[in-house]
Amino acid sequence: MWIVISSVLIALSLAASLAASLLAVQSAAVARELQLRFASFRTLDAPLLEQRLNELEKTLSLVANRVKMTKVRNAVTHTERDNGGEPDAKSDPEAWRAWKNSQLRAGQYNQ
Repeated sequence: MWIVISSVLIALSLAASLAASLLAVQSAAVARELQLRFASFRTLDAPLLEQRLNELEKTLSLVANRVKMTKVRNAVTHTERDNGGEPDAKSDPEAWRAWKNSQLRAGQYNQ
């Protein structure tokens, strides 16, 4: 009975050690690959990186300028839209009230 239990325990410990060995080998391979990538990254040409950064900054400033101009164009066209003779309620509330009352008297809102 003890021989069977000890044999099973030996087999389980062998299987566990094999699995741990495989995981260790896999981790070492991944670590080596990362070391190689980092080494190749450090050897990149610094002027090339600076040139790419400058190009990126120029492109980003162009995009920001286009967004800004789009907002300006939208604001201009939004304020210039035809509002059908309706006065601005915030800047001239009395004129807006008179205009709204005239529409109500004309029956435009009656159904």
